[in-house]
Amino acid sequence: MTISTLSDSANKESSHSTSSQVSSQSETTSQTPEEQKPTLTDFLRTALRPKDQVLYVWGGGWNEEDTAGGVEANTLGMVPGWKTFYEENVEGYNADDHDYEIHNGLDCSGYLGWVLYNTLEDKRDYVVKSDQSDEFLSGLGLGQRREAKEITEILPGDIMSEEGHVYIALGQFEDGSILMVHSSPPGVRMSGTEGIAYETALLYQNNGWDPLADASFLDYDQFRFSEEALPDPDHLREMTTAEVVDFLYDDPSMTPSESSSLSHE
Repeated sequence: MTISTLSDSANKESSHSTSSQVSSQSETTSQTPEEQKPTLTDFLRTALRPKDQVLYVWGGGWNEEDTAGGVEANTLGMVPGWKTFYEENVEGYNADDHDYEIHNGLDCSGYLGWVLYNTLEDKRDYVVKSDQSDEFLSGLGLGQRREAKEITEILPGDIMSEEGHVYIALGQFEDGSILMVHSSPPGVRMSGTEGIAYETALLYQNNGWDPLADASFLDYDQFRFSEEALPDPDHLREMTTAEVVDFLYDDPSMTPSESSSLSHE
């Protein structure tokens, strides 16, 4: 069964164990090595790598002065300390008890900064306050920002932000619900607003966290990468959200629990 059938089976049992892993970035496109550059697929697969493996820490990904990105957000690959902290604390984790333990996890903006650093060719610091991310990225010439009142659609790879939070959209279902990946207590996870997105997120979580996202997430400002900055050779923006999720995992014909694990550095 593919996730594409979810809209016809929204009431299906969703408590079974699932894998949080996605396929290697090396398999994202059919480009030859000399033609390869970061793509929208690379961005979303990178965004999914820390999912269900990194806990939320207020200030995580920032420097000690809380003025810019820290070492972890500007590191290629997963930081070993994140996994250690996750394994030691995930059971009964309360993020309020770990504010500013910046080396142990990621907050929402630190997470976005890490994803951007690990995706884009320009290895610079991308960590900024959540409500500044759209203006920051558009100022770098990477795409276009829109205020919430101007948004007519939410597509895969859109970065949605407001004061206090930022997330990466995986897409919007026909019922208007949004599927996303973000760092939000208790950790980096896939979430969905009420509807098909929420039912989808339930299928793709494996640690018992409730993936319901607040309805206010529908009213965020938007940043969208241009085709020049982040090409979409796999045509994710032309797919349904269900098709995008299928594509980001190894084999669209397999259920989430059958997808193989991502190779880490």
